[in-house]
Amino acid sequence: MHLGKAKRITPFPFLWVDLEMGTITTVSSLRPCVDLINALLLSSSSSSSSLPPHEPCRFPLAWSWTPHHTGGRGGDMDFLRRGVEPIRATQIRSVLAQTISLGMILASALIIWKGLMVVTGSESPLVVVLSESMEPGFKRGDILFLHMNKDPVRAGEIVVFNVDGRPIPIVHRVIEVHERHDTAGFDILTKGDNNLHDDRMLYAHGQLWIQQQHIMGRAIGYLPYAGWLTIAMTEKPVLKYVLIAALGLLVVASKE
Repeated sequence: MHLGKAKRITPFPFLWVDLEMGTITTVSSLRPCVDLINALLLSSSSSSSSLPPHEPCRFPLAWSWTPHHTGGRGGDMDFLRRGVEPIRATQIRSVLAQTISLGMILASALIIWKGLMVVTGSESPLVVVLSESMEPGFKRGDILFLHMNKDPVRAGEIVVFNVDGRPIPIVHRVIEVHERHDTAGFDILTKGDNNLHDDRMLYAHGQLWIQQQHIMGRAIGYLPYAGWLTIAMTEKPVLKYVLIAALGLLVVASKE
C-alpha cells in the first residue's frame, strides 16, 4: 500500500499514522479498536486551539522505524554457505576415515596371510575341498591346513598339488612313491579316496607321475564345512560384492 509523504511507519508492521489527518491505519483484523482511537483523536484535534493551522499533530506512536537490513538474497546465500561448508568438510573427513579403516582391514588380512605362508612354508596355507573325491575322510566345503618341508613325500599322505594346464589345485592321497636314482627325485602317483582309478587321467597329456615341485603342501589338519562361503562365492560371483558391501557397512557402523 502507498502510504504517502504525510504517513509515518510505526515499530509495529500492522500500524501506520497519518500525521496531517491525525489518524491511525492498521490491518483489518484490528480495525474496530483503531476506529475508536481515530474518533477520539479527531475529536481532540478539532477542539484544540493551541496548535497552528496545518501543523501536523504528533502522537506517541508516530516515530520513525526502519527495518533491519539483512543483506538481501546475497546475504542469505552467504549465511547458508557458511553453514554448509563445515558440514561438507565433516562429511569428507568421515568418508576418508572410513576408507582408511577399510584399507587397514584388508592390509591386515594380507599381512596375516603372508605370515602364514612364511610359518608353514606353503604358498597356500589353507585350501578348500571342492569335490567329493576324498569322501568319507574329507567332505566338500572342508578347509585343510597345509605345511611344507623338505622331507620326502610318503605313501598315504594327503597332498595338494598343481597340474600343468589346470588352474585349481587338487587334494588327493599319495598311493605310490618311486625314487629316481638318476635325478635323486621321486615319482609320485595320487588318487582320490572316493575314486575308482588313479589320477593319471587328471595329469597333463602324456604325464604318468608328478614330482616334488608339483606339491604345494601336506595336510596337517582340517576344519569341517568352514569353506562353504568360498565355494558359494566361486559359483556365484555376485556374493563377493555383497560381502564387500557388508564389510563396508560394518566399518561405517563401527565408526558411528
